[in-house]
Amino acid sequence: MLPMSSANIVTFYQPRPPPYQANSGMLPNGTGSALGAMPLQPNQGRIIQNGPTRVLCVADVRGDLRSLNDLAKTANANYILHTGDFGFYDNSSLERIADKTLKHVAQYSPLISDNVKRQIASSPPGRPIKQTLPPQELPLSQLPSLLEGAFKLDVPVYTVWGACEDVRVLEKFRSGEYKVDNLHIIDEVNSRLLDVGGVKLRILGLGGAVVIHKLFDNGEDWCLDRHS
Repeated sequence: MLPMSSANIVTFYQPRPPPYQANSGMLPNGTGSALGAMPLQPNQGRIIQNGPTRVLCVADVRGDLRSLNDLAKTANANYILHTGDFGFYDNSSLERIADKTLKHVAQYSPLISDNVKRQIASSPPGRPIKQTLPPQELPLSQLPSLLEGAFKLDVPVYTVWGACEDVRVLEKFRSGEYKVDNLHIIDEVNSRLLDVGGVKLRILGLGGAVVIHKLFDNGEDWCLDRHS
């Protein structure tokens, strides 16, 4: 186990805001869009340091994958551990995503403008978002650019998949059809061993989330929180 003393755990950024309350205007996962809801910021993270090795722990980049390089540079990190929604979407994901899921993803996405979020929040019930807005205004993730080599990850990134990801994209990573240097997905069949200042640290993780009312969902719902 990595020693966890005040000497080697450093709060690098401001702590997360308190969890939302029932009357805060924030909605539970998958229940729609709340105008003005702010996404969790990946730079609300922590650094674990042991000797000269620094590990940056962040969450919820939500498709803003270039921010991982910015954070690694600012924190002088050797590794990044990421939890929560990563943004496993490719160029075919938008055409297949369910409207309810798209509203949820757009609500918290750092890639979608506030103006588009307001349009989505005020759209009439029953009118699909994809019939209202052009695809270029609904970027789900920078993963396609990463796959195409437009940029690269500067340090190794170890991540689980979040509650709402594209299942087909994850399957392509698992089969080896998709590969990205320095990106390692941690799941029920894959773990990783890191050398953190001479300490061997085994990284284990499970993706998704347990949502009681979706335990027996079937079909391509996208939210990987189903356990049937």
